[in-house]
Amino acid sequence: MRKGILATMVVLLALPGLGLAGDIDGVWWVPGRGLETVVVIRENAGTVLAFNLSPAHYEEGSYDILIGQMAGNVCQMTTTSWSGVNASFTATFISAASATVYVNTCEPRSANDYCTFPPGVSFSLAKIF
Repeated sequence: MRKGILATMVVLLALPGLGLAGDIDGVWWVPGRGLETVVVIRENAGTVLAFNLSPAHYEEGSYDILIGQMAGNVCQMTTTSWSGVNASFTATFISAASATVYVNTCEPRSANDYCTFPPGVSFSLAKIF
């Protein structure tokens, strides 16, 4: 699984036209949670991929991978089949370095999975680089 995610990220960065960084491309975190919640975001032509690379998920061998579409500064995202949860989020990018995320839905896929943030919760994201 780790090799597949790494390979996907390498391919995304290597494809022609995708190497240029967009305004929201980069490494983001949830302030106040240390490095517990780290997300790599990549946007191209309105499609957004977000990889939750949090240490807790890494140690468990699971990752949350989200895909979504931008409409202005708002992105509607859902988890992919690789994620341990069925979830949807609305991210509003206030600037190129700040966003607010609202958890629309979140349901664990199995008894071993869990939602870091329950439905109805909003949290901030800040860009590290």
